Amino acid sequence: MTALLQMADRAAGAEIARPQAPVRAAAARFVPRGRLAWLLAAPALLLLVAPVDGGVTAAALAIDASLLLAAFVDAAIAARARIEATRAVPPHLSVGVPNRISLRLLNRGPRTVRIEVLDQPPPSFEGSAHLHSVRIPPFSSMRVEERLVPTARGRYRFGDLCLRVRGPLGLAVAERRLPLCEEVKVYPDLRAVRRLALAGGARTRSELGIHELRREGEGSEFETLREYGPGDAYRDIDWKATARRGEPVVRTQQPERSQIVLIGVDTGRLMAAQSGRLSKLDHAINAALLLAFVALRSGDRVGLVTFSDEVHRYLPPRRGRTQYRRILDALYQIEAARTYVDYRAYARSILALQRRRALVLTFTDLFDETASGELVLQMGRMARRHLPVVITLRDPALDRMVADAEDPWRMAVAAELLDERESLRRGLKLAGARVLDPLPDESVVAAVNTYVELKRRQAL
Repeated sequence: MTALLQMADRAAGAEIARPQAPVRAAAARFVPRGRLAWLLAAPALLLLVAPVDGGVTAAALAIDASLLLAAFVDAAIAARARIEATRAVPPHLSVGVPNRISLRLLNRGPRTVRIEVLDQPPPSFEGSAHLHSVRIPPFSSMRVEERLVPTARGRYRFGDLCLRVRGPLGLAVAERRLPLCEEVKVYPDLRAVRRLALAGGARTRSELGIHELRREGEGSEFETLREYGPGDAYRDIDWKATARRGEPVVRTQQPERSQIVLIGVDTGRLMAAQSGRLSKLDHAINAALLLAFVALRSGDRVGLVTFSDEVHRYLPPRRGRTQYRRILDALYQIEAARTYVDYRAYARSILALQRRRALVLTFTDLFDETASGELVLQMGRMARRHLPVVITLRDPALDRMVADAEDPWRMAVAAELLDERESLRRGLKLAGARVLDPLPDESVVAAVNTYVELKRRQAL
């Protein structure tokens, strides 16, 4: 169990970032500053107001030549600055939330340097990198941090780092590019998984809105010992272990029954709809990952099915830490397809591949009676062997439209759509499925709490 928590912590991209090896700047390029242009223009202005005289002209040209020479010397001194840099990126970036990116600049020279630094994150990331001006004393380092928000899961690349080292006279800069290209992976939002992995006490579950799995009198199978934390029940303290360790220790237990949990994720066109920064599919994946983590930590076997017009992937239910990694790797790059959903193929695959009774939680959406009517029919077939739970992700725009008194037509259309959804939900319940209809950003808590309640009641 400890290994599972450590693995989830690593997968969630804990605060420990992955720094690159220090990189030294390549050859510099001379770039004049605006101050030099103004200084060069000053002698020319003098010629305009002074009488035409060869001596004045020669003096103006001499001044400009001296300024240009000073600028080249300034740039040459700047180019000799010994600057190294590293970029530290979390092992796994999370979609839709700020991720901290850190740049460490090291001055190995004996002179204080002034630097302008510009990173090149993937163009699709929100909160694009800004130009930072820093002053680094001799033989010292400086850290620059930014928070970037990836807008989609998948693989991306950071570009090189651009540096401009200012000369001591302020007339020119030496511009360099540091080869810091690297590939990064953007995963679903795993912050809730990480919090449970690191803490896991009652207070953490309460803050996340997740119910406690065990209740007094339910579950007696010893699981592990861990340090007492805020919110833990007094009755769970193991006094013998506390005496041995010299600090409060609690016993964690789990229900005796090990169940099979199968998570289905619809990747059809309806799941591409946006809800805030994330799509409905992103919200479903976030919920599926936390659900898988909680179920695996409870000792259950967890499997995965992704589907749209066909079943794209099936992971047989297994226990253990490697199964969470398999589920995470299977989900982090999937995208919503512009296709209809074949619920018949989905149900047929589950019935063929999973013979033992299982808790089947399906993340999907409802649209019309034709497509969703097929969902009702297939959940009825599945309910003969399994315990199906359907989590439909309600569109928050419908709720806003119903409340829009200024547009009666929109109100009427939205009300009709909500009535159809309610009718379909009633059909699913009559077919033997449990139905949840949360807003997308509430789906994580709704799915996990439903699992907890069914587990507590031993519904399987």
